Amino acid sequence: MKKIILSVVALMCFASFGFSQLKPEAGSIGLGFRINGIANTAFSNWGNTGLSGMTMSDPLGILPGGGSVDALVPQEMFFGRYYLSSDMALRVGLGINSISTKGNTVDSVGTAITTTDTKMSAFSFGLNVGVEKHFASAAEKLDPYMGVQVGFSSLGAIKMETNSNTNSDPAVSSTDVIEMAGGSAFGLDLIAGFNYFFTDNFSLGAEFSWGYGTASLGGDYTQNTSNTAGATTVNSEVRGTAKVSAGGLRVGSTTGVNASIFF
Repeated sequence: MKKIILSVVALMCFASFGFSQLKPEAGSIGLGFRINGIANTAFSNWGNTGLSGMTMSDPLGILPGGGSVDALVPQEMFFGRYYLSSDMALRVGLGINSISTKGNTVDSVGTAITTTDTKMSAFSFGLNVGVEKHFASAAEKLDPYMGVQVGFSSLGAIKMETNSNTNSDPAVSSTDVIEMAGGSAFGLDLIAGFNYFFTDNFSLGAEFSWGYGTASLGGDYTQNTSNTAGATTVNSEVRGTAKVSAGGLRVGSTTGVNASIFF
């Protein structure tokens, strides 16, 4: 009798786990991550802004990574969902990224010592907003969905300043200030994907997108240089325009498995 009772309880628990409502309801909030790697599994950001992968023109030779936006400012985004109902959800991706670097070098030639200080700064912002329609599935744990998403991202002006001082006789110093225009991107995508719920609060899935995107980077740039030797100062200025634009239809998919945590 005891064995029969235990068997019935185990069966009820299994049935509850297998057929209970696992999918989110109205008011649920989900945070999305991407799982990268197999040997060393780790959670990372959900995705990147529309400027990711773009390369800027670099006429003054100051940008890292050959002008890659990702090398200058990482374009990572956080991701979240808010369920209006069990079958409708809002989705938002947000990325606020910046770089502020400082460097210092000291060099000597003979008795003269030259100290050089460098600073570079840039700021970027990305926002994706969309809506998802979730569909009923014969498999209780499977959650297929389709949706649409609008994305905007912006890279602010890039500034680099170099100050150099040499304690020679006469003293020599120079200041070099470079400013370059950033850029922006816009995208409109159709989305199809699925979540597979292992528990009430955790799912794995994948996503596919198709749509249109356009991006423009660069524009006006200036370089102001001031060289001083003793009491003599010489100023110079370089101005120009360098711009890179791209646009068209695009097809994308996740490069890893999507993980979502709900609460």
